[in-house]
Amino acid sequence: MNGVRTLISLWKWTEAEQMVHLRQRLKGIIFDSAPARTSAGPDSYAVVSSTPPIEGLQWIRTETRRKYIMTAFNIRKAMANSLSAIYPPIRSHLSMYYYLRECMDLPNLQLYLYSREDKQIDCKYVKQFLEHQRELGHDVEEVLFGNSEHVQHFRLHPLQYRSACVDFLQKLEKSSS
Repeated sequence: MNGVRTLISLWKWTEAEQMVHLRQRLKGIIFDSAPARTSAGPDSYAVVSSTPPIEGLQWIRTETRRKYIMTAFNIRKAMANSLSAIYPPIRSHLSMYYYLRECMDLPNLQLYLYSREDKQIDCKYVKQFLEHQRELGHDVEEVLFGNSEHVQHFRLHPLQYRSACVDFLQKLEKSSS
């Protein structure tokens, strides 16, 4: 979701700076293993893997840190899900997935690259997201890889991955001219 977080930050920045016209310059978008609703386990693993130990608490084992963070994430997700059930309009403020789905007008051309074997995300959320984009009238293409892990599709399926991206870019180029 790092790419999704970056895209949302760009969207919010263009709004804050009153430069929403810049969004129109985006003609297409490629999602690799995203967007998806994530769970506390993979989220905590990603946080612990990408951040150094807390200064003065280096004696805490990595797995212990991960379990504490996972517990905090589970509590946050439980509260967010409860609030969203009571008042659905708030869910886009509590979840990047729903913010992207409900608050952003994405470019018309979209390519989704994802896998059933991904342990970080559940492919059903990517599928639900792209189906929603189709319902909105966007031109959506998808490549569902059978056996590649999170963002490892290019490494395991370089020809299929490259072909999908090149075809997408050619389509994008034709639509822009």
